[in-house]
Amino acid sequence: ISGANGPKTPEMTVRRMWELLQRDAHPGLMSPADWALVADRGAQACDARDGVTDGVAEDPRQCRFDIGTLACPAGTARTSGQCLDAEQIAFARSFYTPLRDDSGRALDDGILPGVLIDSGRSQLAIGTFGQAIRRLPSWDGKDFDAARDLAAIDRVMPELRADDTDVHLFRQRGGKLLMYSGWMDGAVAAKMVVAYRDALAAAAGGERKADEFMRLYMLPGVQHCRGGPGADQIGGSGQDGPEVDARHDLLTALEDWVEKGRAPASLVASKLEGGAVRRTHLVCPYPQQAVYDGRGTPGEAASYRCAVSPAARGRASR
Repeated sequence: ISGANGPKTPEMTVRRMWELLQRDAHPGLMSPADWALVADRGAQACDARDGVTDGVAEDPRQCRFDIGTLACPAGTARTSGQCLDAEQIAFARSFYTPLRDDSGRALDDGILPGVLIDSGRSQLAIGTFGQAIRRLPSWDGKDFDAARDLAAIDRVMPELRADDTDVHLFRQRGGKLLMYSGWMDGAVAAKMVVAYRDALAAAAGGERKADEFMRLYMLPGVQHCRGGPGADQIGGSGQDGPEVDARHDLLTALEDWVEKGRAPASLVASKLEGGAVRRTHLVCPYPQQAVYDGRGTPGEAASYRCAVSPAARGRASR
């Protein structure tokens, strides 16, 4: 089972370092409440696109959110967590768009609407570029260059990258792979996870061949491994699901696939509150997503069915 560490970890580490330096260069411009405003309104703008208003977006790639809609009314001063001025809007936009090198080449695909920008100081990024690459324990970000430092990660720590699509030996041994990630993960960009899965399927010879050995489950409204408004308990991140069976627990589903030949289909993720299940949600193998039936309770997995995501369908047709 692969979850917490993404296929493009070097790119995300570069992004975290770039974000940290941008915040250092503009101290006090954006408060944690301001970043929360951007994320919350982005999630709200995407919520109903999947046919039901339930606090999460099934596939936020289908959504476009203009941060400019958070502008403070004319003639009023900005209020933390309530609205943004022009400088803040431009600053926030730069964090969600693809990170580019000096020539304008995109180094990543950007961040989805609704993802919360980390306003802390990433010790992983500082340690990577300071200690591991420059051998400077007290490095302060001086001379950081996104493109050059991305290449340096690949040179110094090639094992950090996990995007090789040549897994033929794994397949020959009968290996089975379950991947999962939260659409709202701020540490491992969901677009990168999905792109790797698509590349893996292409290298395998198409969707039918890919289905023989792998599944990807994207969790709507879920952050890094867990957390966020979405149903985040599915047996990943080192603990069992609320019910230890192949329908509610990733490890049990993997065991069933390897030991009994029963390939997993849709799963049920749960949201716990006070130790009790508060809501459940159907989680479909990508490129499918859960589609609301228009009748049942939105907080119950039984109210959904699986269908191919419009965003995935559009990519397949190109």
